[in-house]
Amino acid sequence: MTNAHHVDFWEDGGHTNLRKMIPLCYHHHRLVHEGGYQVVLAGERVEFIPPDRPVMTRRRWGEDRHAA
Repeated sequence: MTNAHHVDFWEDGGHTNLRKMIPLCYHHHRLVHEGGYQVVLAGERVEFIPPDRPVMTRRRWGEDRHAA
């Protein structure tokens, strides 16, 4: 299952235009909105730009979180 992602964020004035929308699965949609990834249209190509540093991390079940 996929969700429609507005390349120009809807809340920032992006229009619901099929040329400016791409289908993303839940995991990748979340990486764009919460993980710092950027989506850029380069002509007909879509590019994903990772953040400079990790924003979201995965932890195994039961793994302790220690304060620094």
